Amino acid sequence: MSNLKVFWWKLDKGHGNFGDELNPYIIEKLSKKNVEHVQVNFLKNSVFETLVSIAKKIKRKKYKLKNFFNYKEWKYISTNSKVIVGIGSVISVYKYDKTIVWGAGIIKRDANIHPADFRAVRGKYTQARMNELGLTPPNVIGDPALLLPLIYNPKTTKKYKLAIIPHYKHFEKINEANTSKDIKIINLLDSIETIISQIKSSEITLSTSLHGVIVSHAYNIPSLWIKFNETQNSIGGDDIKFKDYFSSVNLSEYEALNGKNFSERSLEDLLEQINSQPKDQLLANQTSIKHIQENLIRVSPFKVLEEYKNF
Repeated sequence: MSNLKVFWWKLDKGHGNFGDELNPYIIEKLSKKNVEHVQVNFLKNSVFETLVSIAKKIKRKKYKLKNFFNYKEWKYISTNSKVIVGIGSVISVYKYDKTIVWGAGIIKRDANIHPADFRAVRGKYTQARMNELGLTPPNVIGDPALLLPLIYNPKTTKKYKLAIIPHYKHFEKINEANTSKDIKIINLLDSIETIISQIKSSEITLSTSLHGVIVSHAYNIPSLWIKFNETQNSIGGDDIKFKDYFSSVNLSEYEALNGKNFSERSLEDLLEQINSQPKDQLLANQTSIKHIQENLIRVSPFKVLEEYKNF
């Protein structure tokens, strides 16, 4: 049984970032096939380009001549291997023309997108950018992270009045600033199932991470996008990824909540700020989510097990 070849941003050690690591988790569960990580941004489109690339690495002593035809770049180009690019703002990372895009989106409004087999993209802003570039966008939109409840849906009780889901770059500063036992700061470098259980154990979530919002909505947990001034490290892009997701589930667009001076604010103050937001920003319509789930399964670039086709 051949492995499914998939790209995602992968950390060198430990659990990777939550949104990125959802790629192998979801695809392996839906298909019961092993997933092979492929650095698609290094792949070339011709035998000649691949030979030149490998030769340059040998010259730099990064590769060894005796292993020339064993390197993955050669194996992929010589076998016409297809590579899936799925969850994340990663639709600009590849130039490899045997890429299959399944739910990826743009990281900024003017992102470049190369031709591929487009099965689904994250949202309407990615579709619009494809049109601007003369590409034909797929009809299906949606982030495959919305499929998570079909795969893993543990029974939980509510333990936290509020969970805050910072991007993994921001976790330490936000966690250190928290003084309330009723607020859970979720670490996106924990295991996927631990994170899901913590989200489901919360009454509401605030997230600086896109996939904190998406996964909360997938499990019918109200969630809002927030920015904190305690977080010095920036996240790449121009925030279009949030609006891209909002467009896919018919959520009213909004700018991130102001989380200024989080360390000085009480739980009641945060909840009051949340309650002041329009209700149609808090939770994606579950009918829209089910429609996305059905469509993503239908256009999947791999065979989905029957148990996930009927829900």
